[in-house]
Amino acid sequence: MSEEVKNVNTEAEKEKVAEETAEEEKKPKKDKKANKKGPDLGNPDEAVKTLSRGKLKLFRPFVADDKEITELEYDFENLGGPEMVRAMDRGAQNGGNAFRITSEQALELFIASAGKETEGCDAADVRRGLSSVDAVKAVQLATVFFVASSQAGNARITK
Repeated sequence: MSEEVKNVNTEAEKEKVAEETAEEEKKPKKDKKANKKGPDLGNPDEAVKTLSRGKLKLFRPFVADDKEITELEYDFENLGGPEMVRAMDRGAQNGGNAFRITSEQALELFIASAGKETEGCDAADVRRGLSSVDAVKAVQLATVFFVASSQAGNARITK
């Protein structure tokens, strides 16, 4: 008789587990990454703060003043207005404009920032040493910063 009770309990337990599993599957799945508090890139000001600075580990390091440069620090927000405009003008063809950024302008913006922020090298060293692989990422970083800055600026304009 005890074997029958065990079977009934086991079957009852199986049914209970199956019901609980079915209920769990009906609930919306929570993304584990969603629980991590990261920057709110939907907020223009926070996006600028998040995207404006960092380090780019170089695919191909270069030498500046007898020192191997393996990563470039950048902080676009730390560039002054005139420095930013000079960098943009340096890469501008046919005058450029303030509504979009060319790849050349983005690269010059990154070079200006990395040259200012990276210890042991300046903009001329970065311009000379940056590989094509690293330049692709540098252009992306500067372009994203430019767009985020423009959006953040739009949010601060009042009529």
